[in-house]
Amino acid sequence: MPLRISTSFKKRILYSLLGWQLLFAISIGMFAGVLQKLLALDFGEHSVTKLLEEYSGLQLLLFAVVLAPILEEVIFRGPLYFFRKWSRFKYVFYLLSFLFGIMHMFNYQNYDDALWFAPLLVAPQLVTGIFLGYARIKLGLMYSIALHALFNGILVGPFLFIKLIQGLA
Repeated sequence: MPLRISTSFKKRILYSLLGWQLLFAISIGMFAGVLQKLLALDFGEHSVTKLLEEYSGLQLLLFAVVLAPILEEVIFRGPLYFFRKWSRFKYVFYLLSFLFGIMHMFNYQNYDDALWFAPLLVAPQLVTGIFLGYARIKLGLMYSIALHALFNGILVGPFLFIKLIQGLA
């Protein structure tokens, strides 16, 4: 059940969650990337790379910062409402966070002999799913959508900026 607090306090919580979410997700992602290089694992091109090549900056912005957060939050955090009073709520919470992370395995083309590494590859999304779930429970669905959109915007923003600069050159 969302906290009954002021909107300004909810926003402060949202920005705090965003900071911690970025710290954890980026740290885990960097660790996984270094380990992947050290172990010489090749998972093929990431789907974001393909999107950057095929779509305009505006299309990417709409997809990553508007459409994906709305759809993913409705699918993965929306159902939490129906289980909020169930004694096994935490299991549903973590299952949906896990499924959110697993869904992001499809961002990679190839696992071949290194499927065992997949959990580490999607660990940033697993952590992100937990942060988004917390925002959903404590602040409400609109706040989890906003947190997701801000997170994606911060991660995709530099790539969109480079794409814009390259388009001007």
